[in-house]
Amino acid sequence: MTSSCRHDTDEKEGGGNMSYETIIVEREDNIATITLNRPHAMNAITRKMLREIQEAINAIRNDSNVRVVVFKAAGDRAFSAGTDIKEMAQTPGDNGILLHETLKGIRNLLKPVVCAVNGYCLGAGLDLMLSCDLVVASETARFSMPEINVGVVSNVEAILLSRAMSIFRAKEMCLTGDYFDAQKAERCGLVNDVVPVARLDARVKELAAKLAGKDATALAVQKDVINKWLTTDLETAMDYSILAHSLCHGAQWDKKG
Repeated sequence: MTSSCRHDTDEKEGGGNMSYETIIVEREDNIATITLNRPHAMNAITRKMLREIQEAINAIRNDSNVRVVVFKAAGDRAFSAGTDIKEMAQTPGDNGILLHETLKGIRNLLKPVVCAVNGYCLGAGLDLMLSCDLVVASETARFSMPEINVGVVSNVEAILLSRAMSIFRAKEMCLTGDYFDAQKAERCGLVNDVVPVARLDARVKELAAKLAGKDATALAVQKDVINKWLTTDLETAMDYSILAHSLCHGAQWDKKG
């Protein structure tokens, strides 16, 4: 059964409605899909969109029925062309903080997040993609950190590029502002899978369903452990992994008992 928000309304667990202007949130089975919904602006990211993503992620965090999250975008031109430059130029200087806090919330959500990329994925849109756990791209996807072309540095979550691919490829993307096509992105390890446009939704659904069929506790612990791999030193990450494995193993035995 699907709880749909095609009229920009999200039914949160526990009752109450939340209306969205820049995103669509849908729930089907154990999967929640968040769709960036500004196709007229190539899904450029605004402050309102960031706040609405935060609200949606917080609702999903507290919804035990949701095991997997999917990010996608409306229209076929772009996943996201980055931040809405016109809006950002007229707003206070805390845009980077708002973006970081929003994407940090996605990374720290202890549920797998799958990203479906079609068309352009630029700047802050690429930051959002990097904050997800698995990425499926269409053959038409194109990736870039174009900030250098207008005299601005790539920051906020761009550091994750060096975790997703080699430091040399990360430097290439940030220093040149060049585009990586879907095939190059896959070769570099920036995306997990590249499929024809017509197969994108189906492939993402297959992957999300596979994840949703796993043990929810194991998924949460595994994602938490991977986050520690990325944010702590080697020995601390190993110690944490061993402890997490022991606790998770014990929990599984308790269930069977």
